[in-house]
Amino acid sequence: MIRISLLPHIRESLKDGPQVHYTLLFPIARVYRETGCFHDSQKIYERELEEMRQALGIEHPDTLTSMSNLASVYSDIGRYSDTLKLQEQALALRKAILGDEHPETLTSTSDLALTYSSLGQNQEALNFGKEVVEARKGVLGTEHPVTLKSMMSLADTYSILGEHEEALRLVEPALEMCKRVLGPNHPDTLSCMADLSRIYSSLDRHKDALEVNQLVLETSKSILGDVHPATLTYMSSLATTYSDLGQYQDALMINEQVVGVSKGILGPEHPDTLTRMSNLARTYSNLGQYGEALKLYEEVYALRITVLGTDHPRTRETLEDVKLIRIQLEKADAAHYQKVCERELEEMRRVLGPIHPQTLVSMSNLATIYSNMGHYRDVLMLQEQVFELRKRILGDEHPDTLTSASDLAVTYSIIGQNEEALKFEKKILEARKRVLGVEHPDTLKSMKDLADAYSALGEHKEALKLVELALEMRKRVIGLEHPSTLNCMYSLSCIYSSLKRHTDALELNKLALETAVSILGDTHPDTLTYMSSLAITHSHLGLHRGALKFGEQVVLLTKGVLGFEHPVTLTRMSHLAHTYSNVGQHREALLLHEAVYELRIRILGSDHPDSVKSLEDVNLARILTEKVGVAC
Repeated sequence: MIRISLLPHIRESLKDGPQVHYTLLFPIARVYRETGCFHDSQKIYERELEEMRQALGIEHPDTLTSMSNLASVYSDIGRYSDTLKLQEQALALRKAILGDEHPETLTSTSDLALTYSSLGQNQEALNFGKEVVEARKGVLGTEHPVTLKSMMSLADTYSILGEHEEALRLVEPALEMCKRVLGPNHPDTLSCMADLSRIYSSLDRHKDALEVNQLVLETSKSILGDVHPATLTYMSSLATTYSDLGQYQDALMINEQVVGVSKGILGPEHPDTLTRMSNLARTYSNLGQYGEALKLYEEVYALRITVLGTDHPRTRETLEDVKLIRIQLEKADAAHYQKVCERELEEMRRVLGPIHPQTLVSMSNLATIYSNMGHYRDVLMLQEQVFELRKRILGDEHPDTLTSASDLAVTYSIIGQNEEALKFEKKILEARKRVLGVEHPDTLKSMKDLADAYSALGEHKEALKLVELALEMRKRVIGLEHPSTLNCMYSLSCIYSSLKRHTDALELNKLALETAVSILGDTHPDTLTYMSSLAITHSHLGLHRGALKFGEQVVLLTKGVLGFEHPVTLTRMSHLAHTYSNVGQHREALLLHEAVYELRIRILGSDHPDSVKSLEDVNLARILTEKVGVAC
């Protein structure tokens, strides 16, 4: 807060370009950096480094410190190649002058490990991290605070590589040492506890994460105060854990509070404020409030361009978030939006490289857009590329690789290659059981996906065994009211319908809908999915008036949430048209089928499978309407 208040005075004093001695440049650059003014900080650090090189020489310790500071600012603004160049130079000089195990040499090595991680070169980051931990243990001792911080950094790298158990083995003893050496209320101990909660979350031990987060936040408030930056960080972490548990309203309340306080203390353009705004937007999305989410994401994107620049990974990450929400809302013309996303992907390949994790995320998102447009060959090509790259970079059983395999299996199923989909889903399930454990949520999702693959091949009894088991595990592990449990109940109801067990499907649909309304609200996309399923189940049982009631309600609500041109809205309109036909309202059925067909041609194109099916529906509805007219 004090540093933010200094900014106007610093800017005023530098306005006319006075000759400030290089020894005074560091505190000025530091104030700029800590208040999020990275580009101002960069200019000051560049000037400081140049003047120090001339006055003290390249090998002077203060020059090397200045070099490291400038590298850190380059990292802040996403110039990782420049960061790497400076850090490698600083490390080589410190090794030559001070030796391999000097504390400042090890600091340079640790900085370099973080940069490798930012560049997606996680194996190199891991190797450097291990080297630093072992050296600091030898030089400083295992329980030295700096050694403990190195252990935490190494744990973060293991987590990035998906080796969460290995990360846990590092963090748990480090936390015990922090408590013993520094005390349970020391800020570094709290930071270590926060790292432990993140690892618990990565292992889907969300209840353990919640317990740790609540303790950290309570302690931080009592020691540091309600508005300390660390306290705000711990509040954000608690909100994330609530989201992981499906408690989105609790997450929303905390995130809105954190954003309000962060804007007041740090300002709306500070990078930490923007991260918290992005978290809030994600919570809006989880609650199905896509309009609010899009508005906030677009605000964050515009501010990140101003603060960090268009090429910064955080800016590009936000652009991906904007794209995904727009996909949900179908705000843009599909063909135009596809071209925009293709240009963005090419730009990301140029700036970050073709194998950077964020580039691969962008490829996956573009594949989603192609899928929405029915361009399945393009989807398949992109997903196969992402899958092969992740296998090569991360290994066959990394969680991200398995996610790519899962995406690919879904596409195989869509294009009718059900045997190929089944083969993938079997491998994914076995890998997730081995890597994550039988009760991990991702493993349970794989069981449901494998069940879907069996159903697509007509093997509904095999599907039933898997989904019933997955549902029981979800109830036990994350509870009946978790959104993932409700989704599993929905899948089971679909299998019941396929097995003609429509009464069982009806009871399950009613329970899923009732629970979703109470937890997520009556306009959440998941709630609308269960309402639509309930309408269809009524039709299967010949309860057409019930089907009509729920069908009309879900179409009205879906138009309000997703818009009348969204593919999901059109699917539900099509179902409603069939219901009109079932109750003898053939004229209403024809008009609705025709509306759906015209919209699908415009949005998806005449060759899309949904458009072809709509044309068949229109032709059949015309025949039925003409027959009724002749009979009258």
